[in-house]
Amino acid sequence: MKKLLLLAVATLCLFNLSAQSDSTKGFKNVVSVNVNGLIEGLFGSSNFNDSEVLTYRRVFKKASLRVGIGGRGTNDYTTHGSTGLNDYQFFRADLRPGFEYKIFQWRKWNFYGGVDAIIGYEESYAKYISDYSDYERKIWRSELGGAPIAGIYCQLNPRIAFGFETGMDIIYETTWVNYLDFNSPSNTEITHGNSLSVKSKMPGSINFRVSF
Repeated sequence: MKKLLLLAVATLCLFNLSAQSDSTKGFKNVVSVNVNGLIEGLFGSSNFNDSEVLTYRRVFKKASLRVGIGGRGTNDYTTHGSTGLNDYQFFRADLRPGFEYKIFQWRKWNFYGGVDAIIGYEESYAKYISDYSDYERKIWRSELGGAPIAGIYCQLNPRIAFGFETGMDIIYETTWVNYLDFNSPSNTEITHGNSLSVKSKMPGSINFRVSF
């Protein structure tokens, strides 16, 4: 699917090679929609490892200040017979302020790099009841970190662009877990831990840009 989209965009760009200058000159604001993050937000999927949905950029010649927001959630409640229950809830929110710089431009193609700060919060709740096991688990996680980014986009017309962006998230996570065993309350546990994780966004996220 990604290959077909890239082929279509490349074809459109080749038909417009006559415009050599920066066709977005005069526009200072850019809003982009991350297709990967939108799918995750709407369907609760985590296949893309990318929950950022919208990014706003304020353009200053070749440099831009940017801020991205996103999140996803799910609520799954099922019963099993007359005594079984499975209740799972999940919520995540992200804020990514950052900076990007246009490295060079070739006709309609623009290449850029930059860096984002990462602020994230995540929580989940699971409750399971059956004839053999009854428990409840709550997890809270906070994230702080940064990410080098790189991207390419094709300016289809002065207002509309299409592109890809990739990056490497380096995140320091703090996690709290509250576990309650209904059959044996003495097994109740509250744990806390810290970890450092590295998450790649390869091969990259698909995004559409609108300038105004």
